[in-house]
Amino acid sequence: MIKSNIENLFATIKILAASGLMVLGVAACGGGGGGDDSSSTTTESANGIWRGTVTNTTTGYTSNAYIGLLFDGEAYFFDPNSGEMDVGTYSITGDQFSGNITAYQDGVAGPIATGTVSATVRTEASISGTFSNSLGHSGSISLAYDNLYDRSVTLADSNDIWMYTDGFYTLTLSIGADGVITGSDTDACNYAGNLSLADPGKNLYSTQLSVTNCGAENGTYTGFGVLGDTATTNDTFTFAVQSTSYIIYISFDRQ
Repeated sequence: MIKSNIENLFATIKILAASGLMVLGVAACGGGGGGDDSSSTTTESANGIWRGTVTNTTTGYTSNAYIGLLFDGEAYFFDPNSGEMDVGTYSITGDQFSGNITAYQDGVAGPIATGTVSATVRTEASISGTFSNSLGHSGSISLAYDNLYDRSVTLADSNDIWMYTDGFYTLTLSIGADGVITGSDTDACNYAGNLSLADPGKNLYSTQLSVTNCGAENGTYTGFGVLGDTATTNDTFTFAVQSTSYIIYISFDRQ
């Protein structure tokens, strides 16, 4: 029997261990080195959307499509090339970034690694440093700030019908002008939740989503959402949320 698309979706969100994730998972996990030894007299900020390169020097893997979403100590990283997702927390002292990350890989049950990231951060400019993980891997990470984060969004901007389709599988969400989320998919899973503005004046929504009638994937998921552009302005909505057991990273198209 072929595994359902929703199971595949949650699995991808739940475990990132493959070559891609291991890069950052490895990079973010484990120990570290990182950035330069200089210290800033002011505290830099890592809040924002970040894009760039992660290299696992142990395995030789490099991804130039690494994406980071960071806000107030919470971090979500995703490698679309490998399907790996790294989730964790971070702190900043001066310009020195220190993060603890858990790596997940599509198709793997449970975390594939834990690790640490040490880097130098420049507010709305760059994050550059090193990572190591529990697999004994290490490498480097270099990210640049994406000005998409500076777009001032409102709840009204998210008000619409949003759809994700993969083959015969469809997940549809309705987001009201008040931020209330309702939805369902072709596997009979139900979704309900709400959005709020996490960083007013920026492109970031705090997201809470409850999943029911979905077996092991049932639960409350929290995280963030951002609007993006494919054909027109704000025509995609990307969620990065997690429960105690699963992670969801998915982009919806505006209908």
